[in-house]
Amino acid sequence: MSGLVSAIRKRIDWDAEIIFADDPKCMGSFGLQPVKHNDPWALKLALVDLDKELARRGEMIGAVLIIGGPEVVPYHHLPNPVDDIDDDVPSDNPYSTRDENYFVPEWLIGRLPGGARKDVEPLIKLLNNITNRHTKIAESQPWYQRIWTRISTRINLRILQRSRHKRPSWGSTAAIWRRASISVFRPIGPPHAMHISPPAQGDVGYDHNEILPASRLGYFNLHGLSDASEWFGQRDPTEPSGGEDYPIALRPQDVVNSGRAPQIIFSEACYGAYVNNKDIEESIALKFLVSGSHVVVGSTSTSYGSISPPLIAADLLGHTFWKFLRDGLTTGESLKRAKIQMAREMLRRQGYLDSEDQKTLISFVHFGDPLAQLSDFYDKSKPIYRPLKRPGKIRTICDRSTGICQETFVTRELPTEVMAQVKHIVGQYLPGMQDADVSLSNEIGACSKRCSNCSLSQLGDRQKNLKISGRKVITLSKNIPSNSKGFDDQASGDIRIHRHYARVTLDKNGKLIKLAVSR
Repeated sequence: MSGLVSAIRKRIDWDAEIIFADDPKCMGSFGLQPVKHNDPWALKLALVDLDKELARRGEMIGAVLIIGGPEVVPYHHLPNPVDDIDDDVPSDNPYSTRDENYFVPEWLIGRLPGGARKDVEPLIKLLNNITNRHTKIAESQPWYQRIWTRISTRINLRILQRSRHKRPSWGSTAAIWRRASISVFRPIGPPHAMHISPPAQGDVGYDHNEILPASRLGYFNLHGLSDASEWFGQRDPTEPSGGEDYPIALRPQDVVNSGRAPQIIFSEACYGAYVNNKDIEESIALKFLVSGSHVVVGSTSTSYGSISPPLIAADLLGHTFWKFLRDGLTTGESLKRAKIQMAREMLRRQGYLDSEDQKTLISFVHFGDPLAQLSDFYDKSKPIYRPLKRPGKIRTICDRSTGICQETFVTRELPTEVMAQVKHIVGQYLPGMQDADVSLSNEIGACSKRCSNCSLSQLGDRQKNLKISGRKVITLSKNIPSNSKGFDDQASGDIRIHRHYARVTLDKNGKLIKLAVSR
C-alpha cells in the first residue's frame, strides 16, 4: 500500500494518503479521532471529516480505494427499495458522499477485494499491478515519444479489430434479452462480437471452444445467483431452437491468467459482484481481478433491466458507462458520471427515481482502481469532476407492498381483465411467469419517517415529497429449479433455483408504462 501511494505521488495530477480509520496515530495526524473498523456509518463520517480537514489545506477527496473485501471494510447495508428476495442492498455508495443522499456520488470510489481466505497473496498481487500501472503513467515522456505512443496505439487498435485472437471487446448475453444487450454493447463493439447463450441455430461465429476470447473490454448480461459461482444464459422462447433453458455461460475456471482476461468488465448479472465469504474460485468477479482484469463493475444483489430498448436500470447504466469510458475517462469517473446521468435521464422520463432506478444506483460497485483507464489514454489527462455543492432535494418514490407507507393507502384489487392483460404482456417475454406469485402496491411519494426499510425516510430533508397520480406496480415472482448444463453438455449435478421477477408499472388508467425484469 505504501508503494502504491508513492507511485501515485509521482504523478503530476494526484496526491495520495493511506488512511487507517481505526488507528489513533494515523487519524491524529489529521487532527481526527479514530473510529470502529466494523461500523460503516462511522467510517463514512470519518471520510467526511477527512474531507473537511483537507479543505483547510486547499485539497479535497478526489477518489477513495477501499483495500479489502466486506470482511475487512464492511459494506453499507441499505434498505432494499424493491420487493424481492434481498433483505438489504450491500453498497459502497455512502462512502462516496458527504451526506445521507447516497444515490448521487461525489467522488470516485473503488474497492480491492482479495477473497474471504486469510491469504494475502492475491491482494498483494492486485496492489502490485495497480502500482505498476501508476508508475507507467508517472514516467515522463518527451513530446516525440508521446506522439509515437498515440500513433502506435491507433495502429495497434486497428490490428486488434482485425485479429481473431485479440479483440477490442467481447460480450456474452442471455438469449432472451439479446436486443437490449446489443444496445448496451454498441458503444464498444458490433453485435457479432457477442456470444448468445444459448446459441440459436444458425448463429454465425459461435465456437464452443472459445468461451472467453482475449479482449480489452468485457460485457456480460447473464443470470447470476448468490449461492452459485457460475453465470447462466437463458433460452429465448420465441426462437425455434430447442436447448437448455439456463445453460452455464461462464465459470470461474474459464477465466485463465494468460492475458485473456479483459482489462475492464461490466456485468449486469444478479449478484455479479457478491463476494461475501467467497474465495477466488467461488466468484467470477474475483477470478477476473486476480487473472489480470483492472476493473470489474457489477451488482451486489438482484439487478434489473429491460427486455428490449428503451434501456432502463442496469442496461442504461452499462450503456452510459461504456460511452464515458470510450471518451477517455477513468473507470471510477465513468461509473460516477453514469450513475448521475442515469438519475437525470429517469427523472426526465418519469419525474422521479422508482425502485428499480434506486436499487441500480446503490447496488452496482466498482472493484479495482477507480483511476484505471484504457491504455490508449495513459498519455492524456482527462478531468475528474467533483462539485463543491451537494445536489438539492431528490425525487424518489416507494412501492414496497410491505412498507408502513403502504398501510396509509387503501389498495384495491386490480380488475380481473387488467390482471389478465398484465400476465399476457409479461407472458410474451417470460412465458413461464403466467402462474407466478403476484403482489400489488402503490407508488408513494412521501413517508412518515417511521418506515425503516424505505429510502424515503432515509433521505430525510433531501427527499422532495411527490404527489403520484394513481400509479401502481405489479410484481410477478417465480422460483424455477434447473440442473444447468455446461459446455461439455454435462449437468452440473446441483439443482439451482433461478428467481425471476417481472415488475410492471401501470398509470392511473391501467396502461403499462414500464416493464423491468430481473437478471
